[in-house]
Amino acid sequence: MRRLLSQRGVVITLGSLLLVSGAGIYLVRSQIQLRPERTRLVSEKRELVAPQAILEQRRQRLLLGEYFEQMEGLFKQGLKTTSPSLNVVRQAEALTQEFLLPLDGKGKGALLKFLYQEELIGQCLLSAAKQDCSMPGRRPVLSLVGADLRRVQLRDTSLSGADLRGTDLRGADLRHSDLTRIRLNKANLSGANLSGARLFGADLSDAYLRVATLQKTQLGCENGHYCREPASLNQVDLKSADLTEANLGHTSLVGANLQGAVLVEAKLAGADLSGASFVATDLSGASFSHYWKGSCSDPGWEVDLAQMNQTDFTGANLTGADFTGFMLDSSGIQGAEMTGANLESARTGNGPDANEC
Repeated sequence: MRRLLSQRGVVITLGSLLLVSGAGIYLVRSQIQLRPERTRLVSEKRELVAPQAILEQRRQRLLLGEYFEQMEGLFKQGLKTTSPSLNVVRQAEALTQEFLLPLDGKGKGALLKFLYQEELIGQCLLSAAKQDCSMPGRRPVLSLVGADLRRVQLRDTSLSGADLRGTDLRGADLRHSDLTRIRLNKANLSGANLSGARLFGADLSDAYLRVATLQKTQLGCENGHYCREPASLNQVDLKSADLTEANLGHTSLVGANLQGAVLVEAKLAGADLSGASFVATDLSGASFSHYWKGSCSDPGWEVDLAQMNQTDFTGANLTGADFTGFMLDSSGIQGAEMTGANLESARTGNGPDANEC
């Protein structure tokens, strides 16, 4: 009986193996047979996608062409004169808002460049006197408040003196652009990339820049003697933003929110940090002071220190930060809350010797 069961078990096992092997061979044959079919379907899909992409590009160009044509009509009605009628201005603003919605990032960039080149949204280079920015041709004709500029592509573009207050610039690509004197008050720039951009004289008060990238962005300068127009960042929201190696020297960050932001090796000498929050912020290697001499023959050093008044560094990483020239005691720096802050290897002291050069 046991031998029979064993034999039956062997028979059953061998049958199962044969069945599985047969199924495996069938599956392999099926896959081999289906491979050309799958390749054909993938090829057909690609052939379908290509015309769709071409059609979308054509649609974008047609939209822009229609917008430019309608704007030319408003030019003939005096939009670009020194005193355009309010009715024509409102028509141009409504037209711009309408056409921005269906455009992709590239199309929005082309539209914005057109408005800037036609001197309709302000234009004032840093080389011009600031009071001249209110002259015709430099002050904005159109208001873009509320305009949908999401994911706009403006890399390596000059928008010096442009008025983009209250615009939606989420996910915008503004890398390496000239944004000097630009007005971005209350603009939404969350997730935008401004790495390497120049923002001297820019106004970003109350702007929203959460999770934005500003690596090596120039917003100010360390040497106050040569710093012409640092940016204004009062009440700006930079929570979780990346400002690695950004230059914020002599900028105004009064009441700014930089919680959880990354400011590794950022320059903050001369900046006004009153009421700013750096809670859980990474400021390792950041510099809060800057010593300089006009020449080696000068009798002493000039120093620019960040201003701190109710500045919150709770839980911040200040490893290797430069606090040379500050009075640092067991509680930290006067005017700053430093509970739980990491000050390991932070540099303090009186600065260089007067005779050094």
